[in-house]
Formats: sequence, structure tokens, C-alpha cells
Amino acid sequence: MDALINIREASFGYRKKSRDFFVLKNISCSFRAGEFVGIVGINGSGKSTLFRSIAGLQPTLEGVIEIEGTRLKEISLENLSKKISISLTEKIQGFNLTTFDLVSAGQIPFTNSFHQLKNENLEVK
Repeated sequence: MDALINIREASFGYRKKSRDFFVLKNISCSFRAGEFVGIVGINGSGKSTLFRSIAGLQPTLEGVIEIEGTRLKEISLENLSKKISISLTEKIQGFNLTTFDLVSAGQIPFTNSFHQLKNENLEVK
């Protein structure tokens, strides 16, 4: 079975003023359909940085991330939003969402240009 997510020799961190600050270096791993994977580590060990990079929210400093065999950099934001969702721990200011609103936001890539939910969006399990 091919990997849904494949990470090859990737390094993660932050780039500030043309200087790289590495949090994780030379990571290679893959995740397949049906697997249940846990990633643990102390605060500041790079878990959120890894997930932000896999979700395309933060660039990798080195290496390659592939989603279903396609390099992450080659996937449009629209298509990526249909393949990956992420819920981070940072508090988002200025929003007072209900649970329904938050869960419904996951259907935005599948709605019309006005982001109106239809019955088929509400029936997704």
C-alpha cells in the first residue's frame, strides 16, 4: 500500500532574515491509510511545526513532503484543503464559533462560492 503522506529527509523550523532555525532535522517517515499514529513530545519539540508544514501552512527548510504521491508544493490550496485539515492549539482571536460552525468549516472546500452548506454537506460522516 502506498503512503498517503511521505516525508523524505525533511527539516522543519523557521526562516528569519535569510537564516534558518531548525526545530526538527532530517526526518523521514510515511503514513498510510488506516494507520493510527501518535506523535508525542515535550512543549517546543516541533510537533506543531511538523503538522503546520504537512498542512502547507509553513514551508519546510529542507527535504520533500508528498501527499498521495504528489509533492506538497505542487498541490493547489483548493485541492490540499480537501485532503488535509488541522486543528492547532493556538487560540484564534475575534471568533465566537459554535461547535457546529467549527465542524462545518471543514466542508468549506466542498461548498459553492458563497460557502453555503447543502444537505449533502450536512450528511458527511
